Amino acid sequence: MNGLVRGATASLSRRFDVYEPLDRVMRSASRRDVRRRRSMSFKRKKVAHVPLRNNEDRAKQKRQIFLNSYKFESPKKSQRSRCMKLNKVARKVKTVVAKLVSSFFRIGVVIIAAVVISFIVINPHVPEYKINDFSVKAFNLTPDFNLNAHFVITVKAENPNKQISIIYGKGSSVTLLYSGKTLCSGKVPDFTQPTKNTTMINVDLKGDLKGSDFGGSLGESLMEKMKTDKIPLTVAVRVPVNAAMGNMHVLKDPMGIYVNCSMVVNNLSQPDKKVGISDTKYDVDFSYKFKH
Repeated sequence: MNGLVRGATASLSRRFDVYEPLDRVMRSASRRDVRRRRSMSFKRKKVAHVPLRNNEDRAKQKRQIFLNSYKFESPKKSQRSRCMKLNKVARKVKTVVAKLVSSFFRIGVVIIAAVVISFIVINPHVPEYKINDFSVKAFNLTPDFNLNAHFVITVKAENPNKQISIIYGKGSSVTLLYSGKTLCSGKVPDFTQPTKNTTMINVDLKGDLKGSDFGGSLGESLMEKMKTDKIPLTVAVRVPVNAAMGNMHVLKDPMGIYVNCSMVVNNLSQPDKKVGISDTKYDVDFSYKFKH
């Protein structure tokens, strides 16, 4: 039966070009469906790879890229990284401090070496002072203990330095004391003493005391000492000095020289006669800044 149908359709198709066998029609239809599906799938794949043009799609894509590339660290790892950073900073600070300390140490060593070398080269010496003469111009002590005195003392100042001259400035004072009480006073003239020099400095000491200032047991004690012709006195010298090398002052502010000379004298009541001096003791002190 099938053979008859196929034969009939085949004969009809040969007669009429319009008709085709049924199995061929079904085969061609199935082939067209397969082609259509393949083209649709190809189009879908192409659409999936089309670049994004919408802002929202771009934002999503960027967010996805960020999430994929960013690595979240655990709290322990972040704490370790912080500790490592702090340790690096601490090491840098330590190195900087060590360098500063070493540089300051080197500068200090250089300064100390320069001072030592300058001391060795300059070889400074302390000036020497001595009371060389003591003369009486006037000494009148009345029974009511009024005192009028005028003395001239000669101080021998010796500068043993070869490269340093000594400048005696203004503001000096020289006082003559008996048992701590000032009898008369004067001052050292300001001058410059050259290197390797000995200068005799004459100082006028004048005093005028009333009985109320000098009376009582102190006046009586002085009168008794005058009878024995052995009077203990003290000469106190306070003078500001500066050192100079050539025309340059070594010190910014003058330093102070303080000389106390205790001695025993005689012949105070005999004017224009040389006074004998015995039992002299010197106490010399210095200060980096002169004390007025």
